[in-house]
Amino acid sequence: MEESFEPGKTVSKKRYLVLAVIFILLVAGGLGGYWYWTNYFSPEALEAKKAAGEVEKFFAAQKAFEEAAIEAKLLPTSNTEIQDASEVIPVPKLAPMAAEPQCHPSYSGACLNPSASDYDCASGSGNGPYYTGRVGVIGPDVFDLDRDGDGWGCE
Repeated sequence: MEESFEPGKTVSKKRYLVLAVIFILLVAGGLGGYWYWTNYFSPEALEAKKAAGEVEKFFAAQKAFEEAAIEAKLLPTSNTEIQDASEVIPVPKLAPMAAEPQCHPSYSGACLNPSASDYDCASGSGNGPYYTGRVGVIGPDVFDLDRDGDGWGCE
């Protein structure tokens, strides 16, 4: 639906709020990126770091780390040195993950916890403790989300 400006017509405050938040995030991200660039990667910053010896320190630390990793056999010295990665790093056995909580069988489109005391619609004025969006009601409506009985809750 296309909106046109008419004198005396009010535009949603929510729309202005969303646009203001987007604008603020774009400006903050741009300023943050500019600050990061000028302090870490601009030619002037790199020259200052080079003059202070920080660049050489960084590369020396990286080389020492790689040499220690090769010595501990965490990194190969050549492509043919290691044929099986399990020789280098043993793969730990992971504990089985806990079973996913089962969803309430009376609702579809969202997974509602069957042991919850109450669910309310996220767009409504209920007091929770759990909230959901639009759901299909395919069984007994134990959380009373389908007030008009048409098979859809939280419309």
